Amino acid sequence: MLKKKNISAATFFTNGKVFLAIHPTNIHFWEIPKGMIDKGESSEKAAVREFYEETNVQLNQYNLKKIGKFKLHETKDIMLFLYVTDTLPDVSTMKCTSYFRNDGNPLPEVEDWAYVKIKDMQKWIRKDMQNMLRKLISKEI
Repeated sequence: MLKKKNISAATFFTNGKVFLAIHPTNIHFWEIPKGMIDKGESSEKAAVREFYEETNVQLNQYNLKKIGKFKLHETKDIMLFLYVTDTLPDVSTMKCTSYFRNDGNPLPEVEDWAYVKIKDMQKWIRKDMQNMLRKLISKEI
């Protein structure tokens, strides 16, 4: 039996030189802010909500540019958005407001944030996300 594919909304947040990377709690890799699209929720609203939950930074939904849907792996697709801004919030002010339970203890979904030079993406971002992000960068930035 085939497993149902999940779809997440992801935001590549950038000023054209650097982008925001997040470090999920208890995971060894970095990625861009993303999360599941809730039933009945638009992908744009999910991108804004997930970005806020993982950074405590509010995005304007109308400044998102939908890039398209990409296969992340066999059971997950990503609806990718681009958000370009001249003003990058200080990562020291970011916090995660979304939690999961580990051995009964609540842990934030994200434990660290960093701005990464676009040219250094391969050193930071998990491999299964890199091809998708390279396509975005080559067309849009």
